[in-house]
Amino acid sequence: MKKFLVLVFVVASTITFAQESVLLRLNYNKGDKFTFKMKQTMNTPIIVNNTNIDMTLEVIDASNDVFTTESKFTKVTVDMIQGGMAMSYDSSKKDSELDQMGLMMKQQMAPMLQMIVSTKSDVYGKIIDVQVTPNSPMAAQFK
Repeated sequence: MKKFLVLVFVVASTITFAQESVLLRLNYNKGDKFTFKMKQTMNTPIIVNNTNIDMTLEVIDASNDVFTTESKFTKVTVDMIQGGMAMSYDSSKKDSELDQMGLMMKQQMAPMLQMIVSTKSDVYGKIIDVQVTPNSPMAAQFK
């Protein structure tokens, strides 16, 4: 019994002291460019939605442990079936290639594709300031 308690104590102390803490930091350089691709799929009995969004992020300035970046949406693709009605939108297509629902969705998505989200953050990823240009009602959700 004594050996078992010693073994339990050794294992518990090893597990406790073996844990390390890690502090993650950003390490951007001026001119760095990143591409983000987001894919969202929703499949319910009422709605089927497949959305793909491509974004670019460029580091404009990296000084004094503060990073200034600019993000832009480059492409949005939405395929949705709601109540038996299919809707599709692809921002890379011309107006002549879109159906009526696609043209309606383009009116809603066009302001987002024109936005530039400027962000200042520290090395720990804490957001210091966010500016969205041009200022539109849709811009409020990015602040």
